[in-house]
Amino acid sequence: MQGAEVQAQQPEWQQQESSAVAVSLKAQPSLQDGTYLYGRTQKPEQAQTEYFVFRVRNQRVIGAFYMPQSSFDCFRGDLKAKQLELTVMGYEQQVYRHTVSLNSYHPIGEVSDNDLRLVEACQADANLAAH
Repeated sequence: MQGAEVQAQQPEWQQQESSAVAVSLKAQPSLQDGTYLYGRTQKPEQAQTEYFVFRVRNQRVIGAFYMPQSSFDCFRGDLKAKQLELTVMGYEQQVYRHTVSLNSYHPIGEVSDNDLRLVEACQADANLAAH
């Protein structure tokens, strides 16, 4: 999957290769079913800024890591206790392992239509991969 243009700088979540991602939720309340957006800044859609959008349903998560006007990487996984255990599928079908603390991201209350499109695209990919 690819956005409008590819940034020369590799986002933090792509700097390690392997098969799973653990996202710490230590200081976060329990996540209920819904869609969540976190960013390196409190403002959405800032250039050169990493964001993390995901949907929680029945303890399962699916979503995307992205930078505005760049490519995005889908992930899926499970919500377990105070962390998300994820598999991230990169743009070129690579799989990444990385630990991300949500404490280093800011929760953003406004989930845009574009954020929802990313989650839907990743959901569609996950459905295709499951068949």
